[in-house]
Amino acid sequence: MNIFADFAPKYFEKNLSVMPTNGKKPILPGWQRLSIETPSKDEQDQWVKKYPDYNMGLVLGQTSVVALDIDTEDSEILKIIESVVTPSPVRKKGVKNYTSFYKYTGQKSQNVKDYKTGGNHLELMANGRQTIIPPGIHPDSKNPFIWITPDDLLSFDINDLPNITNAQIDEIEKKIKEYLKDNPSNHIGTPGRNNHLKSYAAFMVGQELPVEEAIDCLVTEDSIKFSDNPLFSDPDEFPKTHKTPYKSAEIFYTNILKSINRNRETNGLHQEIPDTIKTITESEIKSKKIESFIFKPYPEPRPGAMNFFIKICKETSKGNQDALGLGGALAFMAALCSNRFRSQIKGYDIRSNLYILNLGYSSFGKDTCQKLLGDLFDSTGLLGSFLYRSGTSLVQDLPNQQERLDILDECSALLRAMGGKDYFQAEIVEILSNLFSRSSSKFHGISSAGNGKQFGACWNPSISLLGSTTPVGFKESMNRAMAQKGLMPRFLCFFQNDVGSYRDQNNWDQAEELKADLKNFVLQMFKQPKMIHPDFKVPGFRDAYNAEKQKELLACGTRYDPILISFAENAKKLWLEYEKKCHNDGAKNPDGFESAFIGRFAELTAKVALLDTISVEDRVIGIESVEWALEVVETQWHNVKRLYELSTAENQQESTVLRILDVVRNHNGLIDRRALGRSMRFLPKKQRNEIIEDLVDTGKLLKRIGNGNPLNGKRTIYYELVDNIE
Repeated sequence: MNIFADFAPKYFEKNLSVMPTNGKKPILPGWQRLSIETPSKDEQDQWVKKYPDYNMGLVLGQTSVVALDIDTEDSEILKIIESVVTPSPVRKKGVKNYTSFYKYTGQKSQNVKDYKTGGNHLELMANGRQTIIPPGIHPDSKNPFIWITPDDLLSFDINDLPNITNAQIDEIEKKIKEYLKDNPSNHIGTPGRNNHLKSYAAFMVGQELPVEEAIDCLVTEDSIKFSDNPLFSDPDEFPKTHKTPYKSAEIFYTNILKSINRNRETNGLHQEIPDTIKTITESEIKSKKIESFIFKPYPEPRPGAMNFFIKICKETSKGNQDALGLGGALAFMAALCSNRFRSQIKGYDIRSNLYILNLGYSSFGKDTCQKLLGDLFDSTGLLGSFLYRSGTSLVQDLPNQQERLDILDECSALLRAMGGKDYFQAEIVEILSNLFSRSSSKFHGISSAGNGKQFGACWNPSISLLGSTTPVGFKESMNRAMAQKGLMPRFLCFFQNDVGSYRDQNNWDQAEELKADLKNFVLQMFKQPKMIHPDFKVPGFRDAYNAEKQKELLACGTRYDPILISFAENAKKLWLEYEKKCHNDGAKNPDGFESAFIGRFAELTAKVALLDTISVEDRVIGIESVEWALEVVETQWHNVKRLYELSTAENQQESTVLRILDVVRNHNGLIDRRALGRSMRFLPKKQRNEIIEDLVDTGKLLKRIGNGNPLNGKRTIYYELVDNIE
């Protein structure tokens, strides 16, 4: 049966986002966008034609509905659920229980975990989630999903579906925990000391108690209920080397966790509980040498034009200029080499144009390199726009100024345009993306009501851009969509985090001498003629009937054939290895925002290596240039990645998670529980503990236990950053 081809068009007609799936697995990259925008008609037709016999997944959230997936078969828990939420008139069934559909009103995805089985009692699914709908086939049972109500999503108006809220899910979770707590006979009523404590430990896993709290409860339960012969003080059960009941209870609880995980593994379930509780000694804590996050120093260019540029910035500024000066130096060389030099590797035609974003604090020399560029390029014709008003203004003079450097002071407006949805903003972003990739060929212009088709069409447009803003302006302007749209990953971003101490500008004479050398370098570059592409000698140009005909042939500017700067063999080998690494790193999470940036690293490295080669007046790209360029690209990403992550966090929860990880990282990757609590005291204790436990469950943090107080056996809890563990 052609499930998708036969049924998807009916859902498209109701403006519902459905997509093809392989079993339960989505096959479309970036499919989560369908939660907020319905597929275009072209996409719909393409999917129907390409995936006719695939299952059909309904993408949940803003463009459709939300779903409440019920996994439990406990009759009492089912009664709790039905007592809180309104029954839905549209429900489907798979293998276990059922899924109900409700109206979308801004709900967030949320689940109520069943730690006894490793799954969920229930799950509310909203934006970024999907569910297979009838008549799709379940991949395990091979039976079709079915509607168990008279109505389905085609026959029922989704606007008339009942509502469900996250507060109701909270209420259900609270009642389930009360039910489990008030009915311990279902969980811990087995006879015998050892069996009772085993059941009690499993019960606490189901109650989601933190590990240290569960161990405390075990010791207390043992000492009260079995005071005549407590298990954790029994020398026949535990070695005498375990000097405290707390240590014995820790080993006991660890074994219960291992048993639960083995059961989950047998049933193909994810192991969410750590197998072991790792201890850490005081000497380990003191000797821990986990590297905290520090800004990497930006690599200095070899002696040459870019090196001189950075030195001038340093000598004429009150503070540090290693990041901002490097961004300016690359912009300087990118504009100067435009249509004069190129390189080629693995079929890529590498041109010099770059997009640079400098991040610096106000009043600390953020505009130093911009002023220097204005001075060096005065009267050269390379200085371009200082403000992007519209797409038309961006391209109107392209044929007459094929090489230019646009300097945008305080470019947060451009950053906001990257994430905006207004037509004129989207047009600017699209044009900039197009221009970046068309420097080796032809830009075909834009359609304009006032100027007609192909307005601004131009051969070899070599547009470089240097923008600057503050870290605050950056964070306020950024969003995750900017990475997905592809313009921001084309930028190299240099963050002047360390402004440095005040420095007297006592070397103006030296700065002026260096500036004179740079001006001479610019002059020599302009004396070198730009080479015309042999194919540009179009038939009929010299024999054109009149001046108007010649003007028509030259309306798109000149097609250039820049001097080819080749890669040395060892440099080529290094670049190819780096390109492979970038591909593999990006493939680990192709839907993640980071992947879009990593996918550009190899290309940007080749561009920077070309600029370094010309800067030192070489004519072959050597391994030194590739090594330096690779370090530039990796360093700028290392130093700005955390800013991207915090700026593009999609919700408060994600932002809080990043802040917690940063707190641990800034404590050398290891922090005790109390110190972490003090650092995050703006959060309610329950919410803070839940987020921390989730980070432990998902493997981002490792919980460690110190040796503890010898008098009472209680030990300090530490959290360690997993990424930094050797």
